[in-house]
Amino acid sequence: MKYICKPCKYCTNIKPNYDKHLTTEKHARMCTTSIITVKSKKNNNGNPDTIAFLTSELKKMKLKYDTDQKIKQEVKELKHEVIKVVKVVQDAIIQQKNSEKKFIRLSKTNLNQLRKETAEKLKIYDKLTKKIVKEKDEHIVLLKNVCNKSMSSIKYIMTYFNHRNTLKQLSGSDAREMLSYYVDNKTGQTKKFDSLYMAADCIKYLYENNKLAKFIGDKIIDKYCTDEDKRSFFNTDLNRLNYVVRSCNGQHFYWDVDKEGTILTKRVILPLLIETSKIITDHMDNEQYKIKLSKNKSNPVLLDEYLDWQGVDFKIREDVNGGTLQKKILSHITNKFHFKNPAKVKALE
Repeated sequence: MKYICKPCKYCTNIKPNYDKHLTTEKHARMCTTSIITVKSKKNNNGNPDTIAFLTSELKKMKLKYDTDQKIKQEVKELKHEVIKVVKVVQDAIIQQKNSEKKFIRLSKTNLNQLRKETAEKLKIYDKLTKKIVKEKDEHIVLLKNVCNKSMSSIKYIMTYFNHRNTLKQLSGSDAREMLSYYVDNKTGQTKKFDSLYMAADCIKYLYENNKLAKFIGDKIIDKYCTDEDKRSFFNTDLNRLNYVVRSCNGQHFYWDVDKEGTILTKRVILPLLIETSKIITDHMDNEQYKIKLSKNKSNPVLLDEYLDWQGVDFKIREDVNGGTLQKKILSHITNKFHFKNPAKVKALE
C-alpha cells in the first residue's frame, strides 16, 4: 500500500516512515504554505475541498506534535527517575565494595598480625628448643667426660700398678689396735688410751658430738694412705664414692671395681665400727665396772651413766644398720684416696 502526502509530494510503502514524515518541520511548513495558498485562492474563488483537507491535516499534525511532546516530556522525566535510581544503586554498590575492601583490608591486617605473632612464637620456640638440645648435649658430653675420666683412671691403675699389696679383711684385733690410739689436742702427739673406760668414754664423746666418722676415717687414712705404687685401694669417682680395690684369687692378683665403696666398707669400715661398739659393751661388761655398779645401786649418777652407755651403743648399732656411719666415713676419706690420673693431667697441659 502506498502512503502519499500531497502537500509535500511524499510517497512511501512503509507506514512508520510515513508517520515519521508527518511529524517533520518540512511537512508542517508545506501544509501551512498550502493552506495560506488555498485561502488566498478561496478569496479568489479557490476550491473549498482542498482547504478543508489541508485544515484537517494541520489539526492532525498539531495533535500528533502535542502528543509527541508530551511523550518526550514523560520520557525525560522517566529518564531522570531512572538516573536517580541508578545513582542510588551505584552508590549502594560502591559502598558495599568499600565495605568489602575495608573488611578485606582488616582481614589482611589481622592475618598479617597473626602471622607476625606466630612467627615470633616460632622463633621463641626454636630458641628454647635449641637451648634445650644444647644443654642436653652439654650434659651428655659432661657425663661422657666423667665416665671417660673414671674409666681411664681405672685403666691406668690396672695397667701400671701390679703389686701384690691386697686389701685384706680387717680382723677384730687389728681393728681394736687401730682404735686404741688418739691424738692429744694439746701436744698433737699420738697416744694410747690408758684404759678401756678411757677408750669407751672417748668414743661416747665423739659420737655425741658427731665426730666419730672423722675419728675412724683418720685411722683408715693413717694405716692405708701409703705411696701410690703400694696402695691397696683408690677412689676413682668423688661424687659416686666409687673405688678400685686390690684383690687376689690364689696367685691371681687383680683390681676389683668397687661401686660406692661396698668392698672397702665390708673389709675395713664395718670391722672398725663393730669393734667401736664392742669397746663400749666390753666396758659395760667389765667386771670391775659391774662391781662398782652393784655396790652403788642407789647412786643415780652411776645409773644414768650406765643408761647413757647403753643409749650410745644402741644408736651406733642403729646407724651402722642404716649405713649412715659407713657413708660418712667414705665421704671423709675419699679425697685422700682419690686417684689423680697423670694421663688426664698431661692432656690438660
